[in-house]
Amino acid sequence: MKRVIFICATSLLFGSDTLSILDKYHEAISDWVILKSDEIDRYLSKKNDNKILSKTVIGIEYTVGYDTKKSFSNNIDFSFGIDLPRFKNKLHLMAESIKYDLKNLKTEPPKLFQKENEKRSYNIALEYNKIKNKKLKFSFTGGVRFDKILIEPYIGVIAKYKLKKVSNWDNTFQNKFIFYTSGEVSDIVSLENLYPLDKNSLIGIYNSIGLNSSSEYQSLGSEVSYYHQINNSSYYKVGGQIDGSLKNLIDPKVNRYKLYAQYKNNIANRDWLYYRVTPSIAWKREHNFKPSYRLDFTLGIKFGRR
Repeated sequence: MKRVIFICATSLLFGSDTLSILDKYHEAISDWVILKSDEIDRYLSKKNDNKILSKTVIGIEYTVGYDTKKSFSNNIDFSFGIDLPRFKNKLHLMAESIKYDLKNLKTEPPKLFQKENEKRSYNIALEYNKIKNKKLKFSFTGGVRFDKILIEPYIGVIAKYKLKKVSNWDNTFQNKFIFYTSGEVSDIVSLENLYPLDKNSLIGIYNSIGLNSSSEYQSLGSEVSYYHQINNSSYYKVGGQIDGSLKNLIDPKVNRYKLYAQYKNNIANRDWLYYRVTPSIAWKREHNFKPSYRLDFTLGIKFGRR
């Protein structure tokens, strides 16, 4: 990973020659990713045809952040999803780093939404789509969660339902129920509302509640954001969040208010190499709601093909 980051950084400093080397390095890794994911598909399906059917992408992001209340931080996030087309796209193998919020809402929000990273665990899972159509996606999942010292197998059910469109609002309800072998139970219920202003812009509203058997507190989250696609390689968005909690489903409290902006663009016209800049200001209960300022810079790279 450090080698990849080093090559990406030096490509910005030394120009086209280094970029040509990076292109070859990226193409070789992408070919290897597709080949290996297709081998996994053939092995699991017991089909030994010679066709390359897999469309798999591995994403790696390195983020450096500065917070006026917490000084500097850095994190590496990754995700990959292996398509298994020989199973008629009903089976999906994935791995990712999972970002936790302050109250252990153990899921990532939709792509349009941004939550502050407090700590991470890592997840490898196999997902089976029992039902998948335009309105409903119902899946069974099973895998392993890795924390710093814990390895926990789990099983779960994920239901995602596209509600009736109201006044041009696209509304999606999701429930993610996970049972861990340690006895911990997690249930995340969310509602996402998207309103397209034109072909490049939309307004998003996201609300969620998370329950976890290991805590008497339940997590609440709400967000409103504006997203604009500048072109095929760049976008910006601005938004505001309110995070809170309940104690035994009563006694609601606000834990954080946050405003943020974000800009993303490709590097050197490569759609697999990009950067993202995210300034934000937050008012947190732990700091007596005094403002704290944060700036995150992310360098990302993708391998494989879709």
